[in-house]
Order: sequence, then structure tokens, then C-alpha cells
Amino acid sequence: MKRPRNTHYLFILLVSILVSYSKSNAQITMYLDSVQHVCLSDSLVNVPLRTKKFKNILEVQGAIKWNPAILQFTSFNYGNSNPLQLDSSMVNIDSINGYFLIAWFASNIMVPVSVSDTTILLSVNFKVKNIGVGNTDLKFTSYPTLSNAIAPPLPSQIVDSSFKVRTDTLFVPGYISFITPPVVIQNGNSLEAVVNGSPISYQWNLAGVPVLGETSASYVNPTNVGGGYTVTAFYADGCKLTSNLIVLPIVLKEFNGYYKTGKAQLFWSSSSEISAYCFIVERSTDGKKFIAIDKVMTSNNNRTNYNYSDVLSSVSGKAYYRLKMVDKDGASSYSNVLALELTNTFSMSIFPNPVHENLSLHLKNNYTENVLVKVTDMLGKVVLQQTAQLNIGSNTVNINVSTLSKGNYTVTIKGNSQQQEMFFKF
Repeated sequence: MKRPRNTHYLFILLVSILVSYSKSNAQITMYLDSVQHVCLSDSLVNVPLRTKKFKNILEVQGAIKWNPAILQFTSFNYGNSNPLQLDSSMVNIDSINGYFLIAWFASNIMVPVSVSDTTILLSVNFKVKNIGVGNTDLKFTSYPTLSNAIAPPLPSQIVDSSFKVRTDTLFVPGYISFITPPVVIQNGNSLEAVVNGSPISYQWNLAGVPVLGETSASYVNPTNVGGGYTVTAFYADGCKLTSNLIVLPIVLKEFNGYYKTGKAQLFWSSSSEISAYCFIVERSTDGKKFIAIDKVMTSNNNRTNYNYSDVLSSVSGKAYYRLKMVDKDGASSYSNVLALELTNTFSMSIFPNPVHENLSLHLKNNYTENVLVKVTDMLGKVVLQQTAQLNIGSNTVNINVSTLSKGNYTVTIKGNSQQQEMFFKF
């Protein structure tokens, strides 16, 4: 199943106000409510238009426009607390082009009207025809941008009795947010559900049948190579959405690597490769756009270890890698994304200092290696020595120095790089 195409929706409220009175100061701020977590086509959406400032208003004329490919107009509700009367002669709805014209006016045209904040002037009801990705902005703009209007142009700002255009009108935008179906990726030895919104639970399925006990965002160690997996996300408002289908050509056990002397060293292992065809190694400089750089054929054994070396003489900063795992029938899935710092970093700090019994070495390294740890006295004599394995990232190596005499010493870590620190034993 393909992911929905990222479509931006336009939902524009065009409001213009005509005020004719004297010795009064007109103010107006209106805004659309934001509607969140719309998750199904055919959902009904109600979008209220509210006031934040609405003082000394005689008449409001406006146009509301929406994207008819996304939203289908069904009706509008006149606000119960609306102190203005609806001018039915100005209501004109065009569902095909996606707009309608509307006007309100004070019941006593000589007496300006003021209402409290959050009063609903109007609400529009829509049926969702297509679910999009992300948010649909609700924007206010001026009248001339409205196309195919069938009414004469309306004022685009508040005007006072002398018909000077005012500039203190404020239109506050909102949005509609859509929940889209989960996307399943293979992340190492797990399947991961990538979602928007906040699901309250999940259910993993194999060939459409729920997998007993697999009800979290991750499905660790799925074993059915060649089986089709999906996940269903359940939301608090009753929505439930099912992901794309992913077929496991390979069960990946591990994918890792490190950078060393101009090369990215990648290694991975699989626990099952039934009907697997190859690994395609992909690289990216931003973690988003990947290109295929090589192909590694599978051995179709129950468990196999692989390694790959990528020369990075023209790349700096970070390099990102992932594996595309391809089955013989063309089905594919992706590994987790591996980010490598393209510098040889090795640092050490020690604690506590002074020390009496146990000295902790805190080490950071950007690749895996075995190192030699030596403690020497002030004459350069080695008094303690041991080996340690450093992994990518943070490491801690502990040394028992309780048998050493009181005095100053140097601890040295030696591998592909070397670091030294002095400490005092008391």
C-alpha cells in the first residue's frame, strides 16, 4: 500500500466589514477554531468562527472559501449567541468551486453591536472527502483573492463614518490536522510503527490475523520471513487506522558501524534469510535523501554476518546509512538508519580524583576497538595494566587502585588513539 500523497489544503475565510457610524471606535478580531485529529474520510467536521474582539460593529460581509477536492460543504449553523441578523439575500453557496458569500447586520442599523470574546458568529459543516498528510491551514485573506465570485467587490477593512480605511482589523488563522495511517519500517530486529497523533494502543497483524500479545508500537523479533505484517493504531476518539503491508525478506539481527581513517565500516547480521536476494547499501548526507551505493548478495543461510567498507574522502560532518533488504520476488524493507560522525573522536575523563580505591574512566569513542589501559608511577614504571573493549559512544572502565601507594600516577588508554590523565592516590 502506498502512503497518501502529501496534499496541502486551502481553507480560506475572507471577511470584510462595513461600518457606518460616528463618534464610535470599531474593533474586530475573528478566528476559526482549529480542528484536530481528523482521521477518516467521510468524517464530519464543524468549524466555528469566533470573536476575540468585536466592538461597535454594524455590518459584516464576507466570503468563506474551501478546497472542494478535500472538503464537501454540507451546511452552516448560525450562532445562537450571534447578536447580528443573517442577511439571507447575501447568502450564496457554490459547492463546486468551494465558497459561499454571507452577510450579517445589526437589528437596529443605527446601534453598533459589541459581543464578548469567543462568541460563535457562525460555524460551517463539512464532510471530509480525502484525508491528507499533516495540517490544513485555515487562513484569512483579503477579498480580491477570491476567484469566481458572483457578488460585487466588498470592502476589505473596517471603515469609519468618514470612510477612511482602518488597519487594525485582525484575522487569526487556525488549522485542521489529519491523522494518517501508520507506516511500518523494519528497525534492526524489530518492526516499528511510525504514527502521527497519539494512539492509545496497537495491534500487529500477520496476513490480516491479529498476532497475540503484540500490542505496542514495536514488534520485536518477528519470525515469519516472507509473511505480510501490518499494524492497526487505535485512538481515543474511536478512530482506527491500519498501516501499509510489509513483507519480511530478511530478519535483521543487527546493523551498526563506525568511522575510521576516511572509511565508514559497516557490519550487520541476519537471523533468517529464506528467499532473500540481496542487501542494497544506501547512503545519505542529511538522513532524508538516500542513494544506493552498492549491492551485497545474501547467502540464504539461517544466520550470516556481513561487513562493508565505504570510502568517504569527499564527505564531511555526518554520513547516514541504511540497508534495503530485497527478497527474490521483489519485496523489500528497510533497516534502521545509522548515523556516523566523520571524525576520529576519543576522549577520557576520570573520577574521583583524588581516589582511594576505585577509579572510573569515562570514555567516548566513535568506533568499537580493544584498548590497553596502563597505570604508571612518576618514574614511568607500569604498576597496573589491563585491557578493555570500547564500543561506539560512551564507555566506563573501572580500575581498582587500592593496592597502590600514596602518590601521583598517570593512567593511559592506548588504542587507535591515545589519552592520558594524572590522578592522586591517597
